[in-house]
Amino acid sequence: MDRDTSTLRVAIDIGGTFTDFVVLDAQTGALRVGKVLSTPHDSVEAVITGLERLDVDLDRVRFFVHGTTVGLNAIVQGRGAEVALVTTKGFRDALEIGLMEKKEMYDLFYQRPQPLVPRRRRFELDERIDGFGRELRPVDPDEVRRLAQEIRDSGAEAVAVATLNAYVDPAHEAMIGRILQQELGDDVLVSVSHEIANEWREYERTSTTVLNAYVLPLFQRYLSVVRERLAARGLRHEVNIMKSSGGIMSAAAAAVRPIHSLLSGPVGGAVGAQALSRRDDGSGTHRLRNLVTADMGGTSFDAALIVDGAIEIDSRADAHGHPMLVPTVRVNAIGAGGGSIARVEGSTGLRVGPESAGAAPGPVCYGQGGVEPTVTDANLVLGRLDPAGVLGDAIALDVEAATRAIEERIARPLGLTVPEAAEGILRVINTKMALAIRELTVAQGLDPADFAMVAYGGAGPMHAAEICDEIGIATVIVPPAPGMFSAWGMLAADVRHDLARTSIARADDLDPAVLAAAFAQLRDEGRAALREQQVLDEETSFVHALDLRYVGQEHTLAVTVAGDVDPAELKPLFDAAYQRKYGHHAAESPVEMVSFRVAAIGSVTKPAPPELSDGAPAGATALAQRPVRFDGRFHDTPVHRRRDLGRDTALRGPLIIDDDGSTTIVPPWFDVSVDATANLVLTANRGS
Repeated sequence: MDRDTSTLRVAIDIGGTFTDFVVLDAQTGALRVGKVLSTPHDSVEAVITGLERLDVDLDRVRFFVHGTTVGLNAIVQGRGAEVALVTTKGFRDALEIGLMEKKEMYDLFYQRPQPLVPRRRRFELDERIDGFGRELRPVDPDEVRRLAQEIRDSGAEAVAVATLNAYVDPAHEAMIGRILQQELGDDVLVSVSHEIANEWREYERTSTTVLNAYVLPLFQRYLSVVRERLAARGLRHEVNIMKSSGGIMSAAAAAVRPIHSLLSGPVGGAVGAQALSRRDDGSGTHRLRNLVTADMGGTSFDAALIVDGAIEIDSRADAHGHPMLVPTVRVNAIGAGGGSIARVEGSTGLRVGPESAGAAPGPVCYGQGGVEPTVTDANLVLGRLDPAGVLGDAIALDVEAATRAIEERIARPLGLTVPEAAEGILRVINTKMALAIRELTVAQGLDPADFAMVAYGGAGPMHAAEICDEIGIATVIVPPAPGMFSAWGMLAADVRHDLARTSIARADDLDPAVLAAAFAQLRDEGRAALREQQVLDEETSFVHALDLRYVGQEHTLAVTVAGDVDPAELKPLFDAAYQRKYGHHAAESPVEMVSFRVAAIGSVTKPAPPELSDGAPAGATALAQRPVRFDGRFHDTPVHRRRDLGRDTALRGPLIIDDDGSTTIVPPWFDVSVDATANLVLTANRGS
């Protein structure tokens, strides 16, 4: 792909507060970045504004990718389509029964999310295929046509079809979907489970198909607007969408399966961090093999793991309480960003987030109508942001307004000084982010001390060192242009299609020929999907995996295998994977295979690391100096420009490093240097 090196590659990350842009000239290697306020009422407006400000000639753009939370926001806010569900007779209530589990075991007030399809729009058909693929009752086409009229009368905008055992034989489901689409026309969109999630587990498969139908009309309208408005400005090539699995897909594919893009925004940064982990840091080794990402923007904080150079991907995820069988990078997202609002609860309680001031009205210091103090206001009051500086969209910062808001709403009610209140806001939000990282590491049996942190997003480098100090991580990596790093990561993402088939069998009973044939079939499907996106065969590779478990277990563990794996090797492979995951294994228990998985990957040209200048020598003169508060007192703190720091940099905190779209805070107990690929490296020095 991308053989025309005279063309541009564009990546856009649409966040809740800011929209970030990265434009790579493949011929010269020149990289341009930009940041504008998001426009929640019309996210495409911010895209057009940013492209115009960067003076991007869309006629020269060959590769265009963006991440979006359109689908996820629709689910969280409950503004998706009116959906009807069609299923096998007797299974109308599977969506409501679910798994009968309580996710918050000790929460006495926990309430399960309500099904996205009310019972009056769940319809049954008297058809049946058994678990071995044998037809027990055929589909009556006339019954389907009568049902289509009921669906139309119900006011449904989309239909999810999920029949029993369609993952074994989709013939019934395909016929039902085809007849419904013929009868309902283009006004009602149809999603069928075997095309969305062709796996076992009736409830999860049904939930996944319903989620896809729920966001499908909104997503198609969004993509139509994006493609039309960009084409009108000269874009001749397809728009690509970031996938939750860390790959990319065409807008045409996303218009059928938007469920695969729900977490596309946060995933870009994880892909970028993986690219960092695979680079030589200048010492001849890849020392950044284990990374935890810290993406803090204006609205949310997203954390993910890179373990031994690989992104942690789950075959099942959760969308606001609704399960989905979609390969998804394991991201822990919480409401913690620069726009997170601080409030006093009761007489002594301080709460920060998850509510956010977002892009409108934004923090108080933006001067756009915000009245409630935020994390950004606290950083400004403490000197961590330049009082005379500006943020994206040329927003001047009003330190007096921020000080007044913190004093009136936080400091005075709690009997604190303004600096104490502001520092309290930061401690609360840092603790929340530290807990989010602990859920990914400590809760999974991993020691945070074995990881380095990659900090990015507009606010990530401001908070990273203090978060690491709390959880025992000694090293922080801040990549170039960290405020736009998620968009940069999208340029490093490959085209990817994930395929799965369920076939339950004892590993010791497996025929090697059957195993090889199953993988070959999935590879053929993946190769065909990649060819539709103009991926050449020589650019295509495959990752094979099996979902395995001990006989008698409910849940599975995905184990990466060779495409020609010998069934006799599965038991020791699974024992070793189980030992790594849980700290023990069952040597005497037989292993059972549940599903085949193949990831078909089309390689794209990766952006090269920036050229590193000699920069300033150790102890370089700062541009300015201002008082910044750390640990309860103000320190005279030097301020440096990032672009002035080169390979000879060796500085000790406290100091501030101003960068494009972000600011890096180096507390007094951290040192900072620059590695061979232009990353800032912050290292804890307590006790040294």
